[in-house]
Amino acid sequence: IAADLTWEALEIPIETDTITVPFYVGGGLKLGFVQRGVNDGKTIAGLRIPLGLAVQWTKHPFEIFLEVAPGMEFAPSTRPDIMGGLGARFYFL
Repeated sequence: IAADLTWEALEIPIETDTITVPFYVGGGLKLGFVQRGVNDGKTIAGLRIPLGLAVQWTKHPFEIFLEVAPGMEFAPSTRPDIMGGLGARFYFL
């Protein structure tokens, strides 16, 4: 599980009125439960810095995104980490 707070750092200029393409950056936390290997049964906790691009529709509360999130795990041991994702968001407001 990851929870992030992100800011739209800049908007990629495109020639359309139907979508916008922001680049975002942020900070967050991650929490996981290992079910294999030497850390079987242990909880993972860490910090992450998500960096990504989104495609937002101007007339619909929906976006798709691609992100990479380098970070640092602090439990059960300290080590660098990287996560990534492709997904979609729906905005209720």
